[in-house]
Amino acid sequence: MHADIIQITRTRVEDYAILTEDTIEPHGIIDYTRNITEESRKESIAWFVKMMGGMFTLIGEDELVYNGGLDKFKKEWADRIHEAAAAVTADNILDWVGARYQLEKLTKNPLQSSTLFYFDEEGHADYAEESEELISFISNLKEGNHLFIGGVIDYHF
Repeated sequence: MHADIIQITRTRVEDYAILTEDTIEPHGIIDYTRNITEESRKESIAWFVKMMGGMFTLIGEDELVYNGGLDKFKKEWADRIHEAAAAVTADNILDWVGARYQLEKLTKNPLQSSTLFYFDEEGHADYAEESEELISFISNLKEGNHLFIGGVIDYHF
């Protein structure tokens, strides 16, 4: 299966530090990465903005403005975690892909998406993060703060 890795940063990324297929080494769930077309990049960015449920407005092709909304998202995420935790019982806690696994996935990936995120502005990191780290990143923003999309690449998992 394929999904995106999106580079999101607080400052506009210099060309040398833009995420490309050569930035991230295959490891963990990433089998390989590849660059995408400019059209696919635009579609991925538009999908990301929509997935974030109004938290961001896209300005131009690669600039985002934070609109707020994280408190509502965190409440909904916490409610989903409580619901998932309630499904874990003594009888199913050891099930391989059971309620405990679903709870673990939800805590690491609140967007419930295969999209990964890359936050390095200098291009030194060789790994991408699940959406829990995106939510942590957003938690340091104030309404009106600007973010920038650097590279967007495809990965196979």
